[in-house]
Amino acid sequence: PEYKVWDQFVTGHFSRALQLDGLQSSHPIQVPIHHAEEVEQVFDAISYCKGGSVVKMIRAVLGMKNFQAGLANYMKEFAYGNTETNDLWQAWEKVAGMPVQELMSSWT
Repeated sequence: PEYKVWDQFVTGHFSRALQLDGLQSSHPIQVPIHHAEEVEQVFDAISYCKGGSVVKMIRAVLGMKNFQAGLANYMKEFAYGNTETNDLWQAWEKVAGMPVQELMSSWT
């Protein structure tokens, strides 16, 4: 039988993201980090479950070809360097011609 990884994602991570996002302790995916030690405080189940769900949603909007092309361009441009979140959104905007930054600002 074929392993349906995306079905498992919906029943696992996406459902968990919705549950966690409904809690008072929920937080945005995108938060400013001023010191390296703060990273550990923001990467939790909410970040991973919501983050994965948002990535799956933007892939559906852009289509697999544009999603992969933008991601490849982003990784090539910023290899061995640092980036900001909007750098990825801009890479997807360039290949897809869609307002990715605007979309993502309401999702993250």
